[in-house]
Amino acid sequence: MKNNTSASTKDLSTKDVLSFVPEKPVYTIEEMYQGVVGHPNGNYYKIAKKDLTSVYLSLIEGNQLTTCPAAMLSFEVANGTWKFYAAGDDSWKEKVYTEEVMAYKNNVLKSLIYNQLAVEANDNLIETVEHDPYLNNLLKKANKGLERKANKHLSQVYGADPQMLTNIFNAIDGFVSRMAKSLPHEFFYLNSIYDEYNADPTKYIGRQIMLDDVNIRNEEGN
Repeated sequence: MKNNTSASTKDLSTKDVLSFVPEKPVYTIEEMYQGVVGHPNGNYYKIAKKDLTSVYLSLIEGNQLTTCPAAMLSFEVANGTWKFYAAGDDSWKEKVYTEEVMAYKNNVLKSLIYNQLAVEANDNLIETVEHDPYLNNLLKKANKGLERKANKHLSQVYGADPQMLTNIFNAIDGFVSRMAKSLPHEFFYLNSIYDEYNADPTKYIGRQIMLDDVNIRNEEGN
């Protein structure tokens, strides 16, 4: 979950929005009391009544407490900027959980890419330091540790789908191998290619991709 407290505090204390509040807010203070509101920055706040015109917004999984005009909060919910969950509606928890799982998966993949880059660089060094047994052995031990850690974390996320796991390994291996063959100054051009992809991913996602079939043996080895 994102936790940008400075940004959220600034947004919640903005007074200009009050002039745009509709005459009949969708939710009253009583209706919003004990509910949860989802802020555009990814934070979720528990709503508690302060007085007739204001509410307390308590950052979930944090210590921040912010005062917000009830009319402003109602307006932001009414126009769809913030998402309101009434008391007893815990569907926001599933959204938070999904976001956290996706963030974990992405971090695992990033870690694997960095690990494999280090492994490949170490392999190249091993070939050039054969005359130095100590350094040679140190690099080999480092590679074993990197590979063991990467395999463990990736299996935790994708272990239920061995075929996807294998294809991810193959894709990352090919990606890392191409990077390893690039000259340092070529990384600037590679970054520009990534920028083009991020600008319009649909142009690339629609392309056909060949995946490898994986033969999985059962416990009897058949």
